[in-house]
Amino acid sequence: MAWVILWVGLGLAVGLWVAATHGRSAATEYFAAYLLEESLSVDNIFVFVVIFSELHIPAEYQRRVLLFGVAGALVFRAPGDFRRAHAHRTRSMDQLSIRNPHPVRRVAAAVRCGT
Repeated sequence: MAWVILWVGLGLAVGLWVAATHGRSAATEYFAAYLLEESLSVDNIFVFVVIFSELHIPAEYQRRVLLFGVAGALVFRAPGDFRRAHAHRTRSMDQLSIRNPHPVRRVAAAVRCGT
C-alpha cells in the first residue's frame, strides 16, 4: 500500500508542477491523461487476474510470468517506439503513419506534424 501512495503522490506532484509551470490548461490535460492511464491500469489488473486464474498459474509463479510478459512487451515494442521517436524528431509524417497501432496516437501525431 505504501508503494501505491508513493506513486500516486508522485503523479499528483507532477501534475501540480505542470500547473505551476505551464498553466491550468496543461495541468487539466495532464490530470485527464493521468486518470485515463490509472483506469487502464486497473483494467489490466483485472485482465491479469482472469488470465492467471484461467490458465491455473500457481501464485508463486505469477510474479515471474508477469515479469516475462512486461519484458517481452518492452522488447517487441522498442523498435516501433524508437522509429516513432525518430519520426517525431524529424517531423516525418510518412514514418508516423506506418504501423502506428492506436488511432488516437495517429491523430495526435498528425496534429503535432501540422498536417
